[in-house]
Amino acid sequence: MDPQSVLLAHVTGAPNSRQAARALLDAGCLSACHGSLAWNAPPQWWRLLPGSVRTFLQKRLFSELQGARLINHPIPEFLRLCRPWAGTSNAAGWFSIERINQMFDQAVARDLEESGATAVYGYFDTSLFTFREAKRLGLRTIYELPTPYWRATKRFVTAARQSRPEWADTLPSPEELSESGPRRDEELRLADLVVVPSDFVKDSLDEAPPFLAPVEVVPYGCPHVVKHDHHVPCEGMPLRLLFAGTVSQSKGLADLLEAIDPLGGQIELSVAGDFAGVGQVAQIIGKPQVRFLGRLPHASLLEVMRRQDVCVLPTWYEGLSLVLLEAMSQGLPVLTTVNSGLAGLIEEGRQGWLVPVGSPLAIRERLEKILFEPSSLLSNSAEAAEWARRHSWGIYRQRLQQALNARLSMT
Repeated sequence: MDPQSVLLAHVTGAPNSRQAARALLDAGCLSACHGSLAWNAPPQWWRLLPGSVRTFLQKRLFSELQGARLINHPIPEFLRLCRPWAGTSNAAGWFSIERINQMFDQAVARDLEESGATAVYGYFDTSLFTFREAKRLGLRTIYELPTPYWRATKRFVTAARQSRPEWADTLPSPEELSESGPRRDEELRLADLVVVPSDFVKDSLDEAPPFLAPVEVVPYGCPHVVKHDHHVPCEGMPLRLLFAGTVSQSKGLADLLEAIDPLGGQIELSVAGDFAGVGQVAQIIGKPQVRFLGRLPHASLLEVMRRQDVCVLPTWYEGLSLVLLEAMSQGLPVLTTVNSGLAGLIEEGRQGWLVPVGSPLAIRERLEKILFEPSSLLSNSAEAAEWARRHSWGIYRQRLQQALNARLSMT
């Protein structure tokens, strides 16, 4: 593969896609990076915007991609922002996530022939038209699957809905997953290389129809480790837990709430994130053990992490939780499930603990052991921070470059 030849496209510019783009840029192989909104630095008209708008757009600044060619497709982002006001009648129309993703995918595909790229790097749900066009032009296709394959996800979602019917509106619909399945199946078939963040995602591909592409596991990285003094709970003080993520049963929040309920004032749970459904508000707000922080800017979330004792995310399915990686970078040990993507990466009892999916009892028993010996959290905190140092985003970029070189001869 010739240098300066990979076109990467990600509709929202998530941290993993930014780091993949930087890996390509550092290797001299990034021809362009497509997104809905992205800038290397604030444009001149930035200062004319209201403060709240500037705060929102701040997360679309790609300062780590200085010198890269960023191409914007703003209409999908506009439609995404209008979704809350569009009403449910538009769920299958212009404001549907499927339609928004398709619009972005088609825009990237239209630009492909004139791009000069010899390969494209795309993501699930936004690569079908791009990959079809790439195959017509004879370009290589790299497909990143950051979450479990849709058939495995459907299985987990169905089980989660059955176990907690009152939380069903916070979970994807199995029917919607089935409808999007053929599109995702074809994306996978069109790939020359599949990149996944964990063995959990790789194993989920056992449920996929036959495909030819090799699969490379490249775990995501941790932010810069911040050194700080970690204080364990004093006698009579509650154990400080943090749940960060969408307020949804996909993240296992209902299981966590049930687990801590009998522990009373021994636990203080901070919940940071957006509500995925309206029926869960009363179950969270007003509980004496729970503080609802809402959605926090990234820097504020990292600061909150440094004031907690354990990050708890009993997720039902996750490719590799970025929240858990961020927590460890702040010296916060993690309590999560075997479906978080961390199985095989962290050591039980050192950087954190893994419990079965959908088991409030297992969560409670682990918390009780921590409460019995809170001083052990000091070593857990140090182990988590050290693990994060050894699994930085820089290491991720190196491993991704090595995988692409080995499979596609980038250099």
